[in-house]
Amino acid sequence: MHTLGGSFLALLLQGEGSAVPEGSTFSIVEALAKSTWVARSVLLILALFSIASWSIFLYKWWIFRRSEGQSARFLEVFRRSNKFSEVQAVCRSLGDSPLVGLFLAGYTELTTQLRQNAAAPADPAEGHPKTAAARPTLKSLPAVDR
Repeated sequence: MHTLGGSFLALLLQGEGSAVPEGSTFSIVEALAKSTWVARSVLLILALFSIASWSIFLYKWWIFRRSEGQSARFLEVFRRSNKFSEVQAVCRSLGDSPLVGLFLAGYTELTTQLRQNAAAPADPAEGHPKTAAARPTLKSLPAVDR
């Protein structure tokens, strides 16, 4: 790669009218020393953007790896647990998993519907609350599904 870059730079310089002796090696340091301030500034900008893009790439890779690990742990707890409240307690420590947000939204909707059903208004015809303990039912399964 070093010789290819040197050959390419030598061809560029020959195209500009400079003569490069046959068999000489060309280094990047020499090319930078002989370049204009415009070329140096363009190379500096390109280097800075390269560093920035690699930083973003590595950060995203790290975030996705962490998210993948936390999602695996969430699924393990979710499948092992018998109660949604146990799963909800673990959700605080697994905040980077997208599954946690999905679970919490469904759990909130489910809890809201069951509480509304449990707090049913009194029967106005009889003047007292219903005595039979009704089995909790969902008002809207599509709302929980959403």
